[in-house]
Amino acid sequence: MTRAAAIILSASTALAAVPVRIDAPAPVPADMEASASAAMPAPTGRAFRLALSLDASPANSACAALGGSDPGPLEPDRTAVIIGWDRGAWYIRGNRLRERHAAPAANPHAAGERRLTLRVRKGAGRWGDGHVSLFEERWVGGAMLSRSPVVFAGLAPETLLSWLGDPSGWTTLSAVSRGGTGNVSATASYHADGTLLILR
Repeated sequence: MTRAAAIILSASTALAAVPVRIDAPAPVPADMEASASAAMPAPTGRAFRLALSLDASPANSACAALGGSDPGPLEPDRTAVIIGWDRGAWYIRGNRLRERHAAPAANPHAAGERRLTLRVRKGAGRWGDGHVSLFEERWVGGAMLSRSPVVFAGLAPETLLSWLGDPSGWTTLSAVSRGGTGNVSATASYHADGTLLILR
């Protein structure tokens, strides 16, 4: 399995902790898998933000895995949650990876960059009492063509929140690319308010 170096980016505002960004190289050959991992940023503020992005198609896949030491997409003992793109649909896995729920993407055959954004906001001093939001953006040539909420079939909001648990307990972020996926990146950071996950 090919691994890429993690890139640590400085924050542009004092309200945000230093974000962590990782870029997974495209698999070579295209039917293989490539991944990259990085340590999570120090937990600060009332919100966690994660962004995963890729050049999506109906034939490729990519995901972000969050959890303990160097989590992988098939390691329930170390992985808290997986969110990603799989051949035309967004998906999430939780409950020790025993459950999977999908959300078919709008126009899955349309070319261009896709970003899945997850935001988790701390509530009443506890992450478990907070709020979660997800949405998809589709970009072509630097212009955003659409933005819409992502709803996973059969997954109740309270269950989603329980899967996310306490993000401050996660220590590692991994990005995985399969099937020739291009431009896969994942970014994690804490903020004074709000949570974000983007998948391109």
